[in-house]
Amino acid sequence: MKTLYKYRPIDKYTIRTLALGEIYFSSPYDFNDPFDSQISFPFSATKDNIVDFFFSLSQEIGLKLSRESIESFVQNLEKGGNLDYVSEFAVQFLKSRHKQELKDIGIYCLSEVNNNVLMYSHYCDGHKGICIELKFTKANELYNYLYGVSYHAKFPEINHFERDYNKVFRERYTSKAINWAYEKEWRIILPKHQSQSIVLPDNVISAVIFGCNTNEDDKTLIKNIVRGKNSSIQFYNAVKSSSGYLLNIIKDE
Repeated sequence: MKTLYKYRPIDKYTIRTLALGEIYFSSPYDFNDPFDSQISFPFSATKDNIVDFFFSLSQEIGLKLSRESIESFVQNLEKGGNLDYVSEFAVQFLKSRHKQELKDIGIYCLSEVNNNVLMYSHYCDGHKGICIELKFTKANELYNYLYGVSYHAKFPEINHFERDYNKVFRERYTSKAINWAYEKEWRIILPKHQSQSIVLPDNVISAVIFGCNTNEDDKTLIKNIVRGKNSSIQFYNAVKSSSGYLLNIIKDE
């Protein structure tokens, strides 16, 4: 089981999540990080890159060509002086595929932590919103689409010609600058789900944490909505610590 958290202001989309279990998958173009999912490509491909490219492509389209036959094909291209043209084709193909992915892919962002002061400030309307706890079990299909984000001081070196395309996919969409490491982010990444919603199973949302500035009227509204859907969901409050710049998560009485 993986327990994760969604920081949210109290708005109509949050109400739909609590009342209907509906979550919305965003486009990477809409993220607040201009580098997110915007990776660079090499200017050219090496001979080994081209072999990897055609081998992976043949597997994807079901040709199942042997690596030896592709190596022989590329060697003949090199002898004929055509390797540079094929190199350019491979790079442009990968750029085009990434561009299409960015139009199709949908991402739902979550966090490992429920008490981050900055995230309540940035994503919860200045601590006036809520943090939703979600539990994903292996029985839930979404569990297979959960990816932890990795953080880097420099651009990660991604081998776009990697034979395992799933590995390249993960690296493209889960690599961020180290400045964002405090978010301890996880993502649900779904192809063909950009700007679309799905409905979670009833048992995924397990708790709601109120920000330290959430007003009582909003708390009452949220409790009434949640209890009407699932009475087992628990409520907590993020409370300012008296001993440091911390938030303590306390069970709501």
